[in-house]
Amino acid sequence: MKYKQRLLTAAKIILEEDARGGVSFGNSTDFGVTATLKHHQMEGICWLIRRYLLGVNVILGDEMGLGKTLQAISLLSYLKMNQMSLGPFLVLCPLSVTDGWVLEMAKFTPKLKVLKYVGEKEHRRSIRKTMYEQVKEKSSSDVSSLPFDILLTTYDIVLMDQDFLSQIPWHYAIIDEAQRLKNPSSDGSYGLVAKESVYFDIEEGATKTSSIVFWCF
Repeated sequence: MKYKQRLLTAAKIILEEDARGGVSFGNSTDFGVTATLKHHQMEGICWLIRRYLLGVNVILGDEMGLGKTLQAISLLSYLKMNQMSLGPFLVLCPLSVTDGWVLEMAKFTPKLKVLKYVGEKEHRRSIRKTMYEQVKEKSSSDVSSLPFDILLTTYDIVLMDQDFLSQIPWHYAIIDEAQRLKNPSSDGSYGLVAKESVYFDIEEGATKTSSIVFWCF
């Protein structure tokens, strides 16, 4: 089947799934979050879950301040809470917003263990050593032995530490301000997570319209 035909077939399957609905929820507790989700956020999370079930990579785009980060972490919470995926999950974002991600996850998804993997070379080496010791203590190669559900890091660190990070069997990746991937020099960070077992939720910044825009690719 030619590429265009494959795209049309995939689009047909996705549209048919949307027409059936399939995934709907009554309130925020269904996702395991402490926040009170707004209607458009509930709609966005349900859309992400449907795409996850179909194995479709997506871009979630809207204007600033409408809660993309909350929708993204709600998806991860839902996957973990319902044992659809034990993780681990990878979040890539600019250094300037790492604290914001950590704060939102601590506030809205406190049951998820988050590791902030940033800092100077020696600090990251110390983090890796601690991780190794914790996994060794549990005497298991299972993902549950990892001391985190979500590892949060930056594009630059992914490129510097890709030998280490590529050893972790990431199940899902969220990429914040994903326009960085449009740069050919960013191929290294994209390749790190571009494995068959990974589904992407790529977050972009503001769009030119006031409504939420969903993209599939």
